[in-house]
Amino acid sequence: TPILTFYTLDSFIQPDRVNKVSFRKFSKLEHLLSKYNLLKFSEKILKLIKWKIRLKPVIAEDKVIPIGKSKIGGNPDLPKDFEWPYWNDRPLSFLLQINIEEIYEFDFQGIEFEIFPQKNGFLYFFFDYYQEGWGDDGGLSVIYSNEKKNGLFRTPNPSIYVKHTYRACILYLLQDVSLPCAGLYSQGKKIKELGFKDSEWDLYHNGFFKDIFQWDTRWDAHYLFGHPKGIQVVDEHTNRKDNLLLILGDDKKPGWTWGHGGYIKFWMKDITKGNFDNVWAEIDCT
Repeated sequence: TPILTFYTLDSFIQPDRVNKVSFRKFSKLEHLLSKYNLLKFSEKILKLIKWKIRLKPVIAEDKVIPIGKSKIGGNPDLPKDFEWPYWNDRPLSFLLQINIEEIYEFDFQGIEFEIFPQKNGFLYFFFDYYQEGWGDDGGLSVIYSNEKKNGLFRTPNPSIYVKHTYRACILYLLQDVSLPCAGLYSQGKKIKELGFKDSEWDLYHNGFFKDIFQWDTRWDAHYLFGHPKGIQVVDEHTNRKDNLLLILGDDKKPGWTWGHGGYIKFWMKDITKGNFDNVWAEIDCT
């Protein structure tokens, strides 16, 4: 298990906005910036930090997962009058549900955290099992419900194919921070705007970033919010200026693979408005 205090802000800062916090509070980050001779950029890098919520799935029998708990796969907990989303005359596969109250259990320490206005309720993610429709084509559905736990019912996928239901996993939410990945075009632009020379850009990407997130592939396959990561250099959202809502990576536990191996990313135009009708998705794979 990763040492979470190494990566979270909890041990490093006092309640204050991120752009007012001295980097001396981030002793681990300061050490790594010094190691890679990037300490002079500390204040600018600090301003790029975003909160994210890591999602750690643990395989569990669906029947032992409490109704209303955040979960991946299995059968979702839905309101009685919920209409299962279809696309091309087939039901979409259920990916995960998020109990929004679990997000607000974290202490964001007064730091600005852009999130939709709903403070409770449930968020459901569905996607085409065959991955034939994505982008804005209708092969996905993100639905918000303000129903309370006692009004939810575990509801099976109406598909006649068992494989269309992913393996059930209970989800543990972990508060963390993210930094721009220089390997993505849009994120690399943010890094270069800091005034890095080419050699300093390389130190950030191949040194500092990889050092602090060395566990990333194993422990960070799925998360809400924060900066995106990916495989393709040019990310589709670059021209749309959208915000990352959710990223899911390949995972044997629920039993899914995105494309030939990679990620599925869900984007929103304005997360703070909580309009989930404008969510779109892209598959980023090899």
